[in-house]
Amino acid sequence: MHEHHSWSLKLGRWGNVHVRLHMLFVLFAACTIYFGLTPAALHESIAAEVWLAIEILGVLLACVLLHEWGHVVAANRVGAFVEQIV
Repeated sequence: MHEHHSWSLKLGRWGNVHVRLHMLFVLFAACTIYFGLTPAALHESIAAEVWLAIEILGVLLACVLLHEWGHVVAANRVGAFVEQIV
C-alpha cells in the first residue's frame, strides 16, 4: 500500500471509505485556470472565464469521484474491502 497522505488532501470519509484529493489534480486545476486566461481576457472581465474553468473542473472532479465510487461498489459486491479513494 502506498502512503498517499503527504501528496493528498483529505475530503472526508464517505461511509467506510476515506476520500482524498491528490495534489496533481490541484496542480492540474491551477494550470487549467492559468492557461485558460488569454491576454485578451486580461483586459476584459476575467471573472466569467475563471468561473467557467472552475465549473468545468468541478464537473470533472464529480465525474472522477462517481467513477471511483463505482469501483468501491463493485469491490464490495465481490467481497473486497476498500479503505480509501485517492
